[in-house]
Amino acid sequence: MKRWLLPSVIGLFIISSATFVVLLVASTTEISDVEEMPVEGVNIAKQELKEPPVSGVRVKPEELEKHEKIPAVKPVPIIKEVTPQPLARHVGLPLLKPVKPQSVIAANKDVSLPSYISSSAVKPKKPAKTQAIKEIKHEPVVVAVVKPEETINHELSKLAEEKKVIEDEKVRLKNEKQLVEEQLQQIKDEKKKIASSPQVSSEAEQRILQSEKDTIELQKKIADLQNKLVVVELDKKKLAEEKKLLEESKKQAEEDKVMAVRGKKETEKERKTVVKEKDLYQERSLRVEERISLIMDAYNKESDYAIADAKKAIARAKAAEAAKYEPVWLKEAEEALELSDAAQKAKDYGKSLVSAVEAKEKANAAERNSREKLKNYNSNMVGECLRLISNWAH
Repeated sequence: MKRWLLPSVIGLFIISSATFVVLLVASTTEISDVEEMPVEGVNIAKQELKEPPVSGVRVKPEELEKHEKIPAVKPVPIIKEVTPQPLARHVGLPLLKPVKPQSVIAANKDVSLPSYISSSAVKPKKPAKTQAIKEIKHEPVVVAVVKPEETINHELSKLAEEKKVIEDEKVRLKNEKQLVEEQLQQIKDEKKKIASSPQVSSEAEQRILQSEKDTIELQKKIADLQNKLVVVELDKKKLAEEKKLLEESKKQAEEDKVMAVRGKKETEKERKTVVKEKDLYQERSLRVEERISLIMDAYNKESDYAIADAKKAIARAKAAEAAKYEPVWLKEAEEALELSDAAQKAKDYGKSLVSAVEAKEKANAAERNSREKLKNYNSNMVGECLRLISNWAH
């Protein structure tokens, strides 16, 4: 099984690294400026408004100078958003609460030993795995929950006290076993004396029977004591394992605390950077809107002046045709109509310019979304590869 697992993990890691390289290359490239994008058949970079020479049409020179001084619209670079890295959160180790053993009563044939309650009935839980915090996107800072060190130290002191109690109980059980063995030896010696005596009375027989019963009971008590000693040894081993797990959880809690503080600082820095970039982008957007509005106002005024002059020229031409007076006005009317067509084209050019800026903003938004998806896919692939490698290592 390991023969194909290792190559598959290596292949996944290579694919994720290649995806990350593609993402870096894509993040460095930008969409071409608005000045080079053809929109609706109009080449914005190379198109120039041709104003034919008009005779007899009044156009204000101040408006023409204002039109010539209007700067070209430059594209607004879209600032790449910063995605904070996820942080690790430690849930904490559920601590085991063993049952305190009862005190052992001295062995006696008339007193029954109490049942020993071991802590093996309560199974210790494994330390919980660390969980990742969701990605922070313009949200309040979330700090990982870390278990206080005082609680872990308190649990360690509890385990030390429990270990001491178990050691004391083990000594008591050994003393109890020794006492029972001495009583058993006394009973055996007494039985031998009675059997060796030449005169055997009924009382002696009763004492022999009673001693045999006591011997059986003492043997049972010895077996119980041996079982309890085995259980005490098992509890001692479990307490040592729990202590080891608590020390590991304490180290993990300290590491998670350091990572949480570091992640909080990085998140604050990234949040401030995002706010600054957002303000800068809004300022540039307002500048672009102001430029577009100035261009549109200039083109609208030019169009209004040209249409008004054309209407006046047409009215004069009709009057001249009716009175057959000054046929030159017909030529002025035709030139005015041509000027009105040019003004209409200028107005269309302004609209196409606005649509081009909107198209660039949409394209930049689409590019930003695609980069975001590639980043998420790359982070997910790297996390999956690391998880597979850790599972294979275990």
